[in-house]
Amino acid sequence: ASALSRSLSVVSALVAAGETDVRTALAAARSELDAAPVQTEYLQIVSPNTLLPMTTIDGPALVLVAARVGSTRLIDNQPLSPDPTSSRPSAAAGSNTRSD
Repeated sequence: ASALSRSLSVVSALVAAGETDVRTALAAARSELDAAPVQTEYLQIVSPNTLLPMTTIDGPALVLVAARVGSTRLIDNQPLSPDPTSSRPSAAAGSNTRSD
């Protein structure tokens, strides 16, 4: 469960610092997950209104993750809020955990 939480925290920090490229943010999260003994089922950044995948984080977003540790399925999510005052360009151009 801590790997999922860490992966979401990494994405949140990047987005708060001005990262807008979904691929870059997800790559950082995947690095956290790959370092843990989990089998990732999905990792996605979506619109909080439609739950459709985003390619650019240009407003509120939600990062979702699901992974298995043995036979236990863990899911987590975290809202993302880009810093509108950040001028950092993209490198490529609170959280609740539960188990099923």
